[in-house]
Amino acid sequence: MGFEGEFASYEPLRRILSNERIHALQQRMRIQPTIPREEIEKKIIEFKDLPKSTTQQPDYILAIDGSHLEGYPEKGYPGAECGVVTIASVLLDLKKITQLGKNDFIDPKKFRETEKASSQESIFPGVMLLLHQKKMQNLL
Repeated sequence: MGFEGEFASYEPLRRILSNERIHALQQRMRIQPTIPREEIEKKIIEFKDLPKSTTQQPDYILAIDGSHLEGYPEKGYPGAECGVVTIASVLLDLKKITQLGKNDFIDPKKFRETEKASSQESIFPGVMLLLHQKKMQNLL
C-alpha cells in the first residue's frame, strides 16, 4: 500500500520489457557458468575487517537513475523514430533520518518527509539508429 502522495508506476519498465530489441537481446544472452561457492567465499570481505571511516556522515544523499527507449511514430517519415528518456532523482535528508532512527518506531509519514523525489520524461526526435548501426558494421 502506498503512502499519501505516492505515485509509483512501473509503466516505463513495462515499455522497456515489451520492446522487440530487448527481447532480441535476451535471446542472445548466455548464462555464465556457476562459480564454485568456495571461490566466492574467499572473496567475501567481512564488515568487521573493514577499516573505520574517519569522514563525517553527509547531510544529504542524491540518487539519480534513468532509462531510455526508442519509439516509432505511426504518422511519420519512413525511418522516423523518437527517443523517450526518463530521469528520476531522490534527495534524502540524512539528518532527519538519523533523528527519526532514535525512536523505536519510525512514523512512515515522517520518514516520507525526509525525501524529495522527482522524475522527468522527455521525447527527442531522431532517425532510425539501426540504419546507422548497419552502416557502421559494413565499414568494419
